[in-house]
Amino acid sequence: MYYLSIIIPFHNSEDKSKRLLSTLSSIEDNGIELILVDDGSTDSTLTTLEEFKESCKVNVIVIAQENKGPGGARNAGLKVAKGQYVWFVDSDDDIKLEALKEIKKLSCKQYDLISFNIITKKVSYSPMPLEAGLYDKDNVSDLLLSNFGWIVSNIFKKSILVNNNIFFPENCIYEDGPMMVFIYPFFIKNFYKSDTIAYIHNTEFNSVTRGNDLSPRNFDRLFTPVACFNVARKLTNNKDQLQLLETKFINYTLFGNVSLFNSLKPSKKWLITHKIMRYFREVSAELRLKQSHIPLLENKSLKFKTYFLFHWYLSYLQLNDQTAYFLENRDLSWGKPIKLLGLLEAHQ
Repeated sequence: MYYLSIIIPFHNSEDKSKRLLSTLSSIEDNGIELILVDDGSTDSTLTTLEEFKESCKVNVIVIAQENKGPGGARNAGLKVAKGQYVWFVDSDDDIKLEALKEIKKLSCKQYDLISFNIITKKVSYSPMPLEAGLYDKDNVSDLLLSNFGWIVSNIFKKSILVNNNIFFPENCIYEDGPMMVFIYPFFIKNFYKSDTIAYIHNTEFNSVTRGNDLSPRNFDRLFTPVACFNVARKLTNNKDQLQLLETKFINYTLFGNVSLFNSLKPSKKWLITHKIMRYFREVSAELRLKQSHIPLLENKSLKFKTYFLFHWYLSYLQLNDQTAYFLENRDLSWGKPIKLLGLLEAHQ
């Protein structure tokens, strides 16, 4: 049995994955398996992965599938993983091999989750801003709802995901953020926070979430949070948690998307911003949110508040619900609708 399965989606990653594959080629620990998922690449990525498999010193599984997005690739890897723990790594990033020894040691403790630090732009920090140590009290879900961090800096006990049927939305991007924000915290009963740096986040390449910010695929950000938020509300009766979930939903769906499409100069982004705001008014009414977004603006910068309020009132010129507009554009881009699996599908 492996103590760790490292699951990595690849999509047209022939060039940007060279650094990570070089690092992985140095692993000699037979307690680790590598699961490399080619997610419908149109370059030579699959050939690169097959060649890497032949030269690697540990067990490597290569999966080729049609393009389903990073969530679909992670799901494919999770379904075949034999490791006690799973680590979702992005192909254009890198890992610190020194962290593997600590992961092996901590895996014996049977923690539901192990969280590590990260480096981005040569600066190290903790995506989960908590002191190092074990957390296993009654407030674990509260702590994680507020401090979960990045998917790539957390290592999950596989049974927590598989036994609870927790899989990512497919045929979309921006699928991991809503899962971390709304779903995972309710299933983790204990976790260990380490101060060890395990992950290197790189930004020099374009990725599914970096590049053309006007791509219709960015509209996934409007729909995956709704699906995850709906499930999260069914997982708790705690009033404080429900209020926090609403706060996070507003921040993620409204403020997050306005930030993504904002522009100081008049442009198509202004029109999209107004459509997003009109869409949000429809969604918040359907979800019967009890919390207003206006008080939450107090935590934003003066620049953002000014920009937001200016466009919020202009957005009333959008007289019709914009849900169909966003769905048609993102579905046309993908050629298929978002697919919910497991827990998400069962609760819709």
